[in-house]
Formats: sequence, structure tokens, C-alpha cells
Amino acid sequence: MSNTNQNLSSVDQDSNSQHQENSISSVSQQNDIQQRSTPNNRNPPIRRRQSPWEIIKSFLFRILMIYFVTRFFHRPTTVHTIENRTLPINPSISNNAYMSKNLYTTGDLFDIYIFINEEQIYRYDRMRKPIWILNHFKYGDWTSEGTHIKFIEFPISENVKNNGSIYLHVVVTKHGFSIDPNQRESHSPQYTFWKSKRLNKYRKKVYKKTKNLLTGNTQQNEEYQKKADDNVIELLSHWHSNMTINLLDDQSSWMKGSIPPPLDKYVNFDVYTGQYYPVLYLNDYWNLLADYYPINNTIDKLNLTITVAPIQLWKWQMFISQNTRQSWYGNLFGDEQNDEDQDTIKRALVETNPYLLIMTIIVSLIHTIFEILAFKNGDSNCLRFTVQLASDSRNTLYVNNATHFPMGLVSKYQSNWTLLYPTTTTFVRPTTDAYIRFKITSTQQDFVTYNVAKQTTNVIYLSDRLVILSNVAFSPGQNYYISIDPGVFLPIATCLRDSMEITDKTFWPYNTASEPNTTVTTSTTSQSSTTTLVNRTVNI
Repeated sequence: MSNTNQNLSSVDQDSNSQHQENSISSVSQQNDIQQRSTPNNRNPPIRRRQSPWEIIKSFLFRILMIYFVTRFFHRPTTVHTIENRTLPINPSISNNAYMSKNLYTTGDLFDIYIFINEEQIYRYDRMRKPIWILNHFKYGDWTSEGTHIKFIEFPISENVKNNGSIYLHVVVTKHGFSIDPNQRESHSPQYTFWKSKRLNKYRKKVYKKTKNLLTGNTQQNEEYQKKADDNVIELLSHWHSNMTINLLDDQSSWMKGSIPPPLDKYVNFDVYTGQYYPVLYLNDYWNLLADYYPINNTIDKLNLTITVAPIQLWKWQMFISQNTRQSWYGNLFGDEQNDEDQDTIKRALVETNPYLLIMTIIVSLIHTIFEILAFKNGDSNCLRFTVQLASDSRNTLYVNNATHFPMGLVSKYQSNWTLLYPTTTTFVRPTTDAYIRFKITSTQQDFVTYNVAKQTTNVIYLSDRLVILSNVAFSPGQNYYISIDPGVFLPIATCLRDSMEITDKTFWPYNTASEPNTTVTTSTTSQSSTTTLVNRTVNI
């Protein structure tokens, strides 16, 4: 009986000693890791490089902030600078000096004189006759009688044939007044205004070497080939046969010096009354680049179709904004490339069915709204996007099969798990909930989970590795694997592949050893004792 008890006690002592050794080793390893994770011994974390999309998003956000701030401070409620004041000569209007109205009212009659010559700045000359005089033009007439169209054909000089410029001058005066400043009785500078614009457009011509791929010969002449060898780029004058003259029909009150750009370039004020002239806009927006043709010595005459019509304020602002955008993009990407892009947009607007165009705009707006909502709720939406992009994990750690241990057979008391980062790569703890899961392979159920954002003592982020300290005893003879949720290494909102999950059960598998069934047999031995009686003879 005593031998049996001794055997049992020895088995218990061995198992207890093994458990104590594993506990001591895990505690010592935990202390060692916690010491490495202290600020004094840990290397400072390396900041993750921003993705291109994060840089673009930050840049656009700054542009929007600057735009809203400038718009907020753009229009002051009171004018403090003396440059913004219009000092009228007539004292009777001194109380209304800051607000300016249109010098003309709707229904006033104009006389319009149109000149075409080679002078850049308009200057009246008796010897130069207008090519078109439009009398009794009614201001703000939106009927069919308010639109006038005229086809003009005129000869050109040798200077224009040889890359010279040609200009359009439109002079407007009140009906009954003359544009001749020498006629003092009928001329009034107050009621006369004009606008000038260059009609021809200069385009680059690049000479390139071209050959027939089959014959190896070129169809270009020797002069062309020589220019191509010298990389010659020429600016050639081109012509378009359409021009629209718009008179802005608007009676808004403007404050001189506070008109937002670029509209301020088109609004001119009368120095005598402080009122502003109607905006005269020479519109060539719908002239497509493909419709221009070069002006050379083979052309003796040019034709031009001129349309005179009113225009609304919102449409005029649209044309101005498009021209400003075109000039900005021209400075960034070049005029030729910008004009070609503009042509594509114009063709889409002109040739597309209006109903289909409206539907496209509505769909684009709805798509933009959903994108904004996606940024507001970035985690779930971005996760869906990432999952749809690739069904299997594209995480860098998974693709590169990052070093992780232990694997295979482990003790049921195993508590230290390590995953090494690739070289020059580091990760920091996320602020949103994400889990590391120890799963049972056979049932796919979670055995234990750790929230990396909250359970900081169990999940430790070091500069070169991720350490997991488990505090459970695993079931013997069971297969397990470690699953990593999206967002453990990078926030899901970044939509980067390192934010994706690692759920492949072959990435980090392990199993625990089976414990043998120990049967203790207790036997009792009975010892029989024999008493022998010896007869002795005693002598008395």
C-alpha cells in the first residue's frame, strides 16, 4: 500500500514540476518582453509612409479649406480702402456712392459698330469703315428679334497671310449718338463703350519623322524632313469662322472694388456717374479646336459668321469659369493638350442627348454623395471594397509568409506567440477594435480572442514584431490556428492591403500533444505467519 501511494505522489510531483517549469518560463518570457517594450529599451516606432491616395486627399482638403476661408473673407460688409470708392462729380448722388447700377435699363436702344482690322487696340479712324452696323438693337430683348446673325467675307493682307494677327472691335453707343469723337454735338464718351478680341488663334506645329512600316519610305518632302531633323516647332495662325457677341442682361447692383474675380475684369465703370456699363462678352467658347484651319498664302479671303444676342448672368459666369479653368490648365499642362481635353468635353455636351446628359450628372452626384458617406463611415465601407477587390488575403505579411513562431506541436500551456515584421516595416496599435483569434481547426470556432486596441497586456506592438501573450491552457490533442482580423496592422479606412485580414488556417497552425491514459493497478499481498511450538523438557 505504501508503495502504491509513493508511485502516485511521484507522478503528481512530476506533472506539477512540469507545470511550474512552463509557468516559470512563460512568466520570465513575459517579463523579458515587457522589459523590451518599455520606452527605455524599445526603438522609437518608424512612421508609416503615406499612400498616394492619402497625399492627394490631404492636398484636396487643404485646397477646399483655403477656398472656403478666402470666400468667407472675400466680400467685406463695409469698404475701408479708398481705392474701392467711386467719387461722383454730381453731389446729389453722394449718398449712394458705393453701390453702382447698370448705366442702361432693359429696353434701351443701342447702335453697334463692328470693325475688323490688324490693330490690337481700338482707335477711331474715319478711313476705316465698319463691316457691319447694327442700329436699333434692343437691350435685353429675348425674343427672336433680339438675335441677329450676319455672314461676312473680307479680304486679308499679306501680313495676315504670313502669320499676322487680326482683331475684332465691337463699339456700342446709345441710339442716336455718334462714335466719332470729332462730332461734339452727337458724340458722348459716357454712352460709348467697346471691346476688342483677336480672331485668329496660334497653334503649334511639330515636325515629326514618319515612315511607312511596310516600305520604309516617307511621303514627306525634303523641306519637311529637314525641319523634322532639326526638331522645328512653328506657331501658325489658324482661323475659325464663328464668333458670338453677347450683351449681358443684368440689372444687379455692384460695388466697385468688391466684384469677385475673374468677373471684375469684364465690368467697367463710368468715371462720371459711377455706374457700370453692360458687359460686352466676345464668346468663342463653342469653337472646337478641330474646326480651325491654317491661314497661309493660298487664302485671299476669310469668312466670318457673327451672332449678336443677349446672355443671362448664370450662363455668362459659366463661360467665364470655364475660360479661367482653361487658362490655369494651359499653364500646367500646355495649351494644346488642354484645348484637346476641352474639345472632348464640348463635344460631349453638344452631341449627347440632353436627357442622357442630365441622367449622367444625377448619377455622378449620387456617386459623390456615397463616396462622402464612405469616408465618414470608412471602416465598414472600405472593408467591403477591399474584400470585393480580392477574395483571398493580399496582406504583405501573408504574401511574404512573414516569420512567426511557434508552429506545429506546442505545449498546452504555451503563452508566447511572435510574428516578425519585414525589414524596414513597422506597425502601431490601431485605435479601433480588431481581434486576434485562436481558432479550433475542426469547428472553426474561437477558442480565445484578444482585442488589440484594448487588451494591451496581451498584444504588444514592438518596432520589429508583434507579440501575443495568451493566458489560457489549450485542450490536449487538438489542432488550432491563429486568425488575424482586418485592421490589426493598419486601420481599415486606409484601404491598403496591409489592413486586410489573414484568415488562412495554413498560415499559423499549431497543435497540442495528446496526454496518454495512465492506469494505476493496486495489489495487496497477504503474508501468512506460521508459529512453531517447541516442546522443552525442564528438570526440576
